[in-house]
Amino acid sequence: MRWSKIFRILILLSLLAVIANCSSSPEQLFKKAWEKDFEKTKSEIVEAREKWKQNDIRSYTFMVAKYVGGQSSPWNRSPVLIKVDDGLKRSIEVVDKNDISLLARTDGFEEFDTIEKLFDYMLKQLEIGEMVDGDYDENLSYPKSVRFSTSFEMHG
Repeated sequence: MRWSKIFRILILLSLLAVIANCSSSPEQLFKKAWEKDFEKTKSEIVEAREKWKQNDIRSYTFMVAKYVGGQSSPWNRSPVLIKVDDGLKRSIEVVDKNDISLLARTDGFEEFDTIEKLFDYMLKQLEIGEMVDGDYDENLSYPKSVRFSTSFEMHG
């Protein structure tokens, strides 16, 4: 009888250990996914950037917007059109001239007001632990769209 009691305790402890290993928090799950994808994502960004550089496009226009969570985030901005000449931002203007909301502003794009800076920003966000998902133009390799995710967004 004594052995059966010890055996039941061992089984119970084993089950608790299995359950503890299976119940990961959203942050732990996010971190595992980030670690798994880090090298692949980084090499995708670096490869796209190299192709972009090889194309040697120094003057261009692109549209960018910022959105996170709900409308009340101070980070959010309506789409703007950024004109770059010889690798430097020359102008930035709100796309919808009739947009009078608080989001229709041209400030807040300094970290990625050129394609080169956007690549820098993507790598920086990846390095600090965000998931970065980019969709790149097939011919010129600039980022057509970029999504950043944090573990905070996993449970909300």
